[in-house]
Amino acid sequence: MASTPFLIVNGVSWPCPIHGFTYTWAVMVDGARNANGAQVGQVVGRQILKLDSMEWKGLEADKWEAMMKSLKPFYVDVTVYDPAEGKDVTVKMYPGDKSATPLFLYEGSRRTRIYESCKVNLIDCGL
Repeated sequence: MASTPFLIVNGVSWPCPIHGFTYTWAVMVDGARNANGAQVGQVVGRQILKLDSMEWKGLEADKWEAMMKSLKPFYVDVTVYDPAEGKDVTVKMYPGDKSATPLFLYEGSRRTRIYESCKVNLIDCGL
């Protein structure tokens, strides 16, 4: 039986990241204060979701390459379970910095076979 993907990015299934991953929700406020200095701003829009510190260890190069290709174009549709909503949501996101540390290469090649570590963050566009 196939496992359920943690994320679906532009139709590509991503596995669950290792321990250390964080959901971050940003609340946008129109930032006003009255003459007494009390906060009188209002929430604007919806919470913005960031999938932070996603990392995978021992990832096969073919999987990482598919994940990287799913991040094109720059703005991508991401389906993820959102604990704040209590359901799967699909939001338009963009990737932060991406990094990968090669562990093993194919013999006689510069092509990576397995990565020691792969990392990326995904940030909600708010659209």
